[in-house]
Amino acid sequence: MRRCLLALSFGGFLALTFGGFLELSFGSFSARAKRQAPLSTEPPAQLDPAKISASDWSVSPDLDETGHLIFNSASGLLNHWHNAYYRNGHSIVPATIAPGTLLYHGRWQASTPPDGPEWVSFDPEHSYMFGWNVYTFVVGREPLKVLYLDGSSAAGMQSETIDTQEILWHGELREGGWQDERNEIVELCDWGKKYGIHGFVRMEFDFEIMLCNFAQGINLVSGLTLLPINRSRRGPGGDLPQGHEPGKVPPSPPTDSAILIKGHSRFETSLDERLELPRPSGMPPRPPWEDPIPPKGWMGSLLSEFSVAFRAIQAGNWHNAPSGLNGVILDHASAISFFDPKYTSLVEARRGVDRMKWRAGNITKSDVELFRAELDVVLTRKEKGSDVRWDGLIRSVVERHADRLEFLSEWFGADRKNVTEAIVFARQTVLEMLAPYFVVDSIPSDYKTNLTWLNPTMHYCSTAFTSHLPVDDFTPQEHILQGAVKVVMKEICRTLGVIWLDAFDAEETRNEGEQRNTLNRWKEEVERLMGWLGWAVWVKCKPACGHFELCSLPQWPFDMGPESPDGGDDIIPRYLDETGHLIFNSASGLLNHWHNAYYRNGHSIVPATIAPGTLLYHGRRQASTPPDGPEWVSFDPEHSYMFGWNVYTFVVGREPLKVLYLDGSSAANMQSGTIDTQEILWHGELREGGWRDERNEIVELCDWGKKYGIHGFVRMEFDFEIMLCNFTQGISLVSGLTLLPTNRGRRGPGGGPPPDHKPGKVPPGPPTDSDPLAILVKSHSRFETSLDGRLEPPRPPEMPPGIPREDPIPPKGWKGSLLSGSSVTFSAIQAGNWHNAPSGLNGVILDHASTISFFDPKYTSLVEARRGVDRMKWRAGNITKSDVELFRADLDVVLTRKEKGSDVRWDGLIRSVVERHADRLEFLSEWLGADRKNVTEGVVFARQTVLEMLAPYFVVDSIPSDYKTNLTWLNPTMHYCSTAFTSHLPVDDFTPQEHVLQGAVEVVMKEICRTLGVIWLDAFDAEETRNEGEQRNTLNRWKEEVERLMGWLGWAVWVKCKPACGPFLTAMAV
Repeated sequence: MRRCLLALSFGGFLALTFGGFLELSFGSFSARAKRQAPLSTEPPAQLDPAKISASDWSVSPDLDETGHLIFNSASGLLNHWHNAYYRNGHSIVPATIAPGTLLYHGRWQASTPPDGPEWVSFDPEHSYMFGWNVYTFVVGREPLKVLYLDGSSAAGMQSETIDTQEILWHGELREGGWQDERNEIVELCDWGKKYGIHGFVRMEFDFEIMLCNFAQGINLVSGLTLLPINRSRRGPGGDLPQGHEPGKVPPSPPTDSAILIKGHSRFETSLDERLELPRPSGMPPRPPWEDPIPPKGWMGSLLSEFSVAFRAIQAGNWHNAPSGLNGVILDHASAISFFDPKYTSLVEARRGVDRMKWRAGNITKSDVELFRAELDVVLTRKEKGSDVRWDGLIRSVVERHADRLEFLSEWFGADRKNVTEAIVFARQTVLEMLAPYFVVDSIPSDYKTNLTWLNPTMHYCSTAFTSHLPVDDFTPQEHILQGAVKVVMKEICRTLGVIWLDAFDAEETRNEGEQRNTLNRWKEEVERLMGWLGWAVWVKCKPACGHFELCSLPQWPFDMGPESPDGGDDIIPRYLDETGHLIFNSASGLLNHWHNAYYRNGHSIVPATIAPGTLLYHGRRQASTPPDGPEWVSFDPEHSYMFGWNVYTFVVGREPLKVLYLDGSSAANMQSGTIDTQEILWHGELREGGWRDERNEIVELCDWGKKYGIHGFVRMEFDFEIMLCNFTQGISLVSGLTLLPTNRGRRGPGGGPPPDHKPGKVPPGPPTDSDPLAILVKSHSRFETSLDGRLEPPRPPEMPPGIPREDPIPPKGWKGSLLSGSSVTFSAIQAGNWHNAPSGLNGVILDHASTISFFDPKYTSLVEARRGVDRMKWRAGNITKSDVELFRADLDVVLTRKEKGSDVRWDGLIRSVVERHADRLEFLSEWLGADRKNVTEGVVFARQTVLEMLAPYFVVDSIPSDYKTNLTWLNPTMHYCSTAFTSHLPVDDFTPQEHVLQGAVEVVMKEICRTLGVIWLDAFDAEETRNEGEQRNTLNRWKEEVERLMGWLGWAVWVKCKPACGPFLTAMAV
């Protein structure tokens, strides 16, 4: 079951029913969602034996296969959505918490220091829900060593969520163990001491850490008493709860090891009587809630407990993106899965049981001992494994297949009149998915039963992500992950092969009844595959949630059972020539396809590495000519296939490739500024016609990069690519395939195929001498091919003419159409859009501490050049020669220095700022502009939303009578809000570039907080106004403020297709 939560939390209540739907009621608002059907536990059905006589690939997985389960679990690690859906965790993964990561602890009482382990969260909204005394900590210079337990492992339920913890320290399930959380954390921390474990990462409705020692590895940033929460209940006496003094900062922790509070606030608070958790008999009663006493001079309502709970749930949902939880670095090479088939007792226990009820707690004692032995080895060994980026590899599999499988399912089931069209397009889509692996010379006449013609395609498809991996360096756990990827890819490819076998000659059938039966068969195959894979990315709210809703899965416990800092001018805007927000925006979009397709004119150059095991592709039309110089490679085979059907696959070796990344659409050969940073890099100025001189560009760039050991340059056109300097260093050939030719709809002279093209023949492999990788092509295929006459780029006069187009000669025995040029183009564009997620481009690791931005204000010529110019026309090429010399000196220092900087995870920090504010600012803009009859409701809820955003920083003792002009009462709140992400950072370890990034974050946060402060100053007493005209004017003023802020920030995450694309459309930035 999934649902849209209405983001309207005032005056409302949460009503839960379990008869098939969930209802949320808020006065006149309500939302309903149907129960989400559980994903199938059935393995793929066996094929007709008559169809598999010659081919091993067509045999479906065993009933007890677990590879897809291991894969699915690994793909969802630290992903909130996945773990809210699959609550019963089956993985335990060693991890570290990165330096600079912020952690929060909220509690009701502020006077008691801790005397033992405690809980901390990753989001202040989470901690604030447990009490308005909120401490903020930061991880120090050394990472914290932790264990991550997947699933909803912090949900205190009797239904299997804590099984892995019980096994970890007790070896069995105890009666009532789910209620014994206080003893659990103490015993777990005692157990972990011998391994140097600092804590345990878990998830309830948001992620948390059971932290063992507050005197090691973390430092206090602040301790604030925030605004009290209106819980609408009064305890005996009616006085303020003990220890709570509004506006007073809780006492700082002593300098010794005792820092936090005695008992975690979950034992002191609950959201509401209706939501209260079962309390074990040995636990003291919860302290009574009092009606809150607001600060002196307060006007209007306080936040309700429901409002605070809603924002805590929303905070958890910020971690639904593929990038997961910022600041936590998993050691995939040490991941232990209870889906590992060696735990035979669990294999047996799963048979015939609904997938959602599988539990690790069914393990036998002998398997427990096996698990403990494995964990001991994992936590004590010195070997680190292969350095393969398993998270990126697994994410690539999901990115490449999830949307297309879902699309196929929708397409097959759509109600339509033109069934022939449906057959043709479905066949084409399946062929598009197989095209990067489709090698065939001829098709036998008995192609339905003699499947040998499909064997090469199935082989290359099934092993595309694993054949190249450095297995000799693997840990035992990596062998398990490799096997899981193989199993998943084999079944995906097998299913596509089954459909293709049926679709191959389907265009010849015109009987409508047969066509509809065919579509139904294909739909059953795809839905069976999707059910078997069980990826949580397919669990969605349908129809999608509206502007004022949040799509959220049911989560425990809601659905289951101090001197004021100086800052007097923080409300005053000033940013005429400010560039911090531009640096921030650029940094937030690095390696993000959507951002760089929108902001084409790049302004950043970032050193980076390409991780070992990363696959790279090169496609060209001629296969016989080895390269005599640098060449282009892509990250997606669909991209390379567009340039030619001879596709080579390479893999990065044991050592990372050193590269430079140039942001924006830096591979788009346009005259409007897309290649400015490259021109500056190696020429120091813009050359006449330089945008057309790509062949010389790559040669000169690679020559320049030799002294720095640079292997290549990462750029983006419609997808990402690398200008790779040397194919004999750092990469190895995996395969070279001649794939199906594409029908480009034009005939060149002669009418025959290209002279070197023999369908199905693999291009010659590399020589076996000491120069084994002289493989690729003399000139990049972009100079030889174009997608269509209408798409052909301008050709400079000095460039030789392109190879003439020929009508393709399909393999002997081929039936039906080949892929069209537009189809191949669409797939290539679609491949680029797979990299729209916040995680960006898998396999590329940016060195943010060495980022050079042309938005840096020290490049004064560019500051001047931007004044009065439309933002989309800003270009780095307007730089003066003196600033070019400044840039080149910076770059030389960056590329030669030994110091690595602070180890702050800048990508995660910047992403956290965007996650925390983007959706809520967009929501505010929509809410403030909505057409409504009840204007009072609009004002009240907007006021509450702004207060919710400021609540984690709101410290005030009393409000002066002249609060509109005397802004000192807001100074502490503005200070804590503006510095929330930067005050704790280890600035002494910063590189100069990190100081620039820190300043950018501070500028952005200051303006966000300032804008919220301006609105709050107006909203503070707005509930007292009932004049409808004044209220509408108020909403308009607030909307203008929010839209001004959003325009100034310019985050590309707000660039969307409205209304959202339907099931047969793809939102693309091109």
